[in-house]
This record gives sequence, C-alpha cells and structure tokens, in this order.
Amino acid sequence: MPMNNFYEGNKKYYLLIGGIIIALIVILSAYIVVNRGLTTSRTDAVIPPTLTPTPTPKIYGASVQLKTEDGLLRQSAQNTLVVFVSVDSKGSEVVGYDLTFTYPQKNLKFVRAESQVTDFTIFPYAKDDMISLTGSKSLSSSKPIVFSGANIIKLTFQPLDGGNVTIELVDEYRKTKSQIVDPKSKSKFITPTSITVELY
Repeated sequence: MPMNNFYEGNKKYYLLIGGIIIALIVILSAYIVVNRGLTTSRTDAVIPPTLTPTPTPKIYGASVQLKTEDGLLRQSAQNTLVVFVSVDSKGSEVVGYDLTFTYPQKNLKFVRAESQVTDFTIFPYAKDDMISLTGSKSLSSSKPIVFSGANIIKLTFQPLDGGNVTIELVDEYRKTKSQIVDPKSKSKFITPTSITVELY
C-alpha cells in the first residue's frame, strides 16, 4: 500500500508539472504570434503613402526653321557651313530666348553665332556636341519685338570631314532648354527641328 500511494502521488505530481509546461508553451506561443502581428501593424502604420508626381506638360509657343545660306542641302566640305535660324513666336512679344543645338563633332567645328536682330545680344556657350545660345533684348530698346519667321541668328561651322551632318534644335538637353520669354517672364518651349546637309 505505501508503494502504491508513492506511485499515485508521483503520477499526480508529474501530471501537474506536465500541465504547467504545456500551459507555458501555449501562452508563450500566443505571445509570440500576437507580438509579431503588432510589430507588423506598427511598421505598416509608419510607412507614409507615396504619390506619383504628375509630369508638367510642355507648352510650345514658337517654331523654328533652319536653312543654309544658299538654301542648298549639299555643299563642299572645303567651305564654311552657314545655317540661319528663323523663329516664329506666334504673335508673342519676345524679350529673351534660349536655343540649344546639337551637331556631330567629328564632322563640324562650331565657329561663331551672330545675332541678326540689332536689339538682341547673343551669349553663346559650346561644349562637346552642344551649342547653347542665350539671346537678351537690350534694356535701351523700348519697341516691342515679335519674331515673325525672319532670321534671328546666323550660325557658322567649319567642316572637318565629309558625309551627312545633322544640326538639330532640341527642346531639352543636358539641363538646357529651347524657349522664348515674354515681357512677363513667362516662357514657352520652341518646337524641335533639324536640318541635314551632305558635305562632299
């Protein structure tokens, strides 16, 4: 009898210990699951919503034509290449402009840019295959100026090699823009265009 009582007592003891262990495992598991859920929800709450920026549409308010001095698209590589730039500002008065051109360096060397409008001064900047021209109306000029398709710039290049060469006016290139500016400092893009000349 004493031995049976000993085993009965131990059995109850082991059952009690086992029950406590199982209960601890269940509580610990529940804690881990709940804690993970809270962490995830906290992390989600911290992330701010992202907005996709809407690109600003370009407003084109002028057109350009490029033409050679003699109007021909084929000329000797022994002679300088002269290109006239004419601008139509669509009736808008112009007090300034930026024009950006690209050209093939291996075929052409940029020589100079000359204003064909007496009231405007040109500030050229050439780097690699790009020419950036800034035109500014003289402060002493009081008359309104509207570009109506007449030549405003004369570009001169020295041919280095034969072949087809393309001189292109671009609307944007390397953080520069082609635009006209009115007296209220509002700017409008100039529609891109190009000219291709065969040098022989």
